[in-house]
Amino acid sequence: MVMRVLSQPLRTPNIPFTGMEAVQERAIPHPLLYLPQTLATYSRTHSTARSRDGHIWGALQTLLLATYYRHARFTPENRSRFWEYLRAQTPPPTNLALHAAFSCPGCSSLLQGARLSDWFRYLKTWVGRPRGAWTCVRARAHYSEWWRALDQITAERFAETPSPATAAVKPSS
Repeated sequence: MVMRVLSQPLRTPNIPFTGMEAVQERAIPHPLLYLPQTLATYSRTHSTARSRDGHIWGALQTLLLATYYRHARFTPENRSRFWEYLRAQTPPPTNLALHAAFSCPGCSSLLQGARLSDWFRYLKTWVGRPRGAWTCVRARAHYSEWWRALDQITAERFAETPSPATAAVKPSS
């Protein structure tokens, strides 16, 4: 549970319900109090809030990643660790990083961390799911309201950080 006295009301952009948690978490002023104890041990999903159109979720993920990367001011070392972090996930969201690099200002340096295997996976996405890939690459233009809102609240969060010059990425173990 997080309690915080807000000087201004919390404004959540008009985004699909499926992305609400990620966007609200970014919108809350920091620092947040982290409670490592388990708050729930069981849940059951009766129905999903996700849209049947998975392309919208991909577009929102691309915008979340792009606005984070844009304001994090990654050093080359942190960018390499960021790519390692992406590749370690299942499935690896490296496509989102490449979508962001092609579509969002301030993200083109993401291309420097991509490996041949990332490019091959990205090409497979364009061949297998061209409409979804196109939606992600064009997310900033198609969902400009989301982009503006996410860019603004992400900039606000990084402005709160004492040293926003580099992003915090866990070193690989």
